[in-house]
Amino acid sequence: MKKKLLFLFVTILFLLQVTGDIFSQEKIIEKTEKNLSPSEDTSSSQENRSSYRPSEKNHTRPKQNSKNESLPKNENLPKNESLPKNENSRKKESLSKEASIQTDSKQTDSKQENSTKKESLSSSSAENINFQSQVKVVLGDGRTVEGKIRLNVPSKILIKHLSDGVQYRKWISMKDVSLIVQQSWKGRYLKQTKKGAIYRFETSSYTVVLKNGQKLSLKREMLPFWEEFTVENSKGDVILFSYWIDLRKVDGAWYTGMKGSVEGKRVISHPDVYKKILFSI
Repeated sequence: MKKKLLFLFVTILFLLQVTGDIFSQEKIIEKTEKNLSPSEDTSSSQENRSSYRPSEKNHTRPKQNSKNESLPKNENLPKNESLPKNENSRKKESLSKEASIQTDSKQTDSKQENSTKKESLSSSSAENINFQSQVKVVLGDGRTVEGKIRLNVPSKILIKHLSDGVQYRKWISMKDVSLIVQQSWKGRYLKQTKKGAIYRFETSSYTVVLKNGQKLSLKREMLPFWEEFTVENSKGDVILFSYWIDLRKVDGAWYTGMKGSVEGKRVISHPDVYKKILFSI
């Protein structure tokens, strides 16, 4: 009997111990399941995400979209037709370049003319005098005009002349000059008209002979006070020129009927242009 009671007591203790272990294991499993459950992860992630959500004040994306709303304005690009304008602008640029080339040549000619005139004025003394003398002028076709000439010229004139291939500088006065002879002329473009191109044929070389017999050879334009002047006599007065102006027509012919090209020099002048001026000794 005692043995049975002892056996029962031992079995009860064993069962209690086993059930306690099972109960403790179940608690451990529940704890681990709680630690591994996605609800806590999602809740924690949602809490973390909610902490990084932008507030309505700091929400910048709608502002970016509002800036990007200007993109539909580009739909008007086809109306502007930028490509045809660029083509027209290119055509205008090409035409302007061609025109600029022509104007550049004209400007260079005018600049050269102005520079030579400035050079002649700078090469003379500042004090001018009224010079008077009896002259005999021979025109391009051989006609002669005699009378009195009046010139407003510098008291001293600096002449740059060539002698034996060397360029010299010599100061002279009008009292020293006995003869001026023109040798050649060169055409210079002035402007374009409907009827053709207008050119000015001006002196390119001439000789100044002094009263002592010295000859000064100049390869340049005529000095400005010798380009045109007035001669007076009993018949009246006449203005004589060292240059002439001619029109080159569309067909290539010259209005004056003279022959010759635009380039190069001419040794035959217009009939009304003076060829020589002989001052009285």
